Amino acid sequence: VASMLRLHIEKHVGVTLSGGISNNKLIARLISKVKGEVNVQSSIEPRNIIGLLKNTKIKNVPGFKSQFGSQVVEDLKVETLFELQKFTSLQLIERYGEEKANLICNYSRGEDPSVVVERPPLKSFMTESSFAPVDVNSDELLLQKISSIITSFIDRLLLENRIPCLLTVTYRHSYEKPVSKSFKFPKLNIFKMFVTRSNASGTVQD
Repeated sequence: VASMLRLHIEKHVGVTLSGGISNNKLIARLISKVKGEVNVQSSIEPRNIIGLLKNTKIKNVPGFKSQFGSQVVEDLKVETLFELQKFTSLQLIERYGEEKANLICNYSRGEDPSVVVERPPLKSFMTESSFAPVDVNSDELLLQKISSIITSFIDRLLLENRIPCLLTVTYRHSYEKPVSKSFKFPKLNIFKMFVTRSNASGTVQD
């Protein structure tokens, strides 16, 4: 199943991704990120989970990558998930409240009771590309880059089977402030027919 999902995304979205297989979301996410490897698929045996917890930095854990993770590391003087086991639930509740304390207790033991839920339809999505000035040193090359971005955007529309309402174009050179402009997308029946017909046939027309 994981292989099929990864191949489907690579084919229809155009990006590769790694996958982790385990008995809960936390461990699956942790083992999906193999250092120095991309586009890989990993699984782990239960007897090796303790070793994983001992080698996983708190700041690398989903839910702890924000200021909260930095606060936990600083407050408790710990670095890895496994080290959090030495604190009792009561101690953690006094510091962080019941919800966050439960999260810490569960994650420090490699447990994650959360379930996979279906997400609602996307309200927005974007297509972007970064490139060096040398890659667009002529009008022809620049148009090729823009055309590629537009094609990727249309592919996303077809994949999501969506009719856009608002189009926002953003451009930034180096570290300058981004420049954006938004346009209302015309409500054309012909576009709806185009999306439906292309989606049904599985092709993208220029």
